[in-house]
Amino acid sequence: MLGLISAIGVAFTAQSPWAIALIVVSLFFDGIDGSVAIFQNRASNWGALLDSVVDRISEALWLYALYVIGIPAYLCIALWLVASIQEYMRARVSSLGVKDLGLVTFTERPVRASFIFIVLIAWQLDLPGIEIATWAFLGASLFSAISVMRFAYSRLR
Repeated sequence: MLGLISAIGVAFTAQSPWAIALIVVSLFFDGIDGSVAIFQNRASNWGALLDSVVDRISEALWLYALYVIGIPAYLCIALWLVASIQEYMRARVSSLGVKDLGLVTFTERPVRASFIFIVLIAWQLDLPGIEIATWAFLGASLFSAISVMRFAYSRLR
């Protein structure tokens, strides 16, 4: 939950350098919560589900930060939608019995977070081209989602 709280902080501090630090904190806590549950022998199906839901909410908050700094809302929504569809496809394929990872795309969650981190830094430095870079990342995200769909098709047909 500390990852989610930090993600809320990213959204509320998007125009300050704090957002940059908070996205790192958000990722850190997101990365260790599952490990701590396993280490403490408290891992559960409920925890895994909750983690996935919190991840989607955190990403929405990170993308809201991009909106706050001037990225058009429709572009932020499109990024979130494509990322969520990709994650849903991966989870659904797994629930249908496909156990191998399949493929790692160019826009997995850590890369998406890194992109937002870089955009927030670029905005703080008043660098040009942030919206163009975001469009390019949306293109890469679409390619990644299509790749996951093709993988799913190859395993499930």
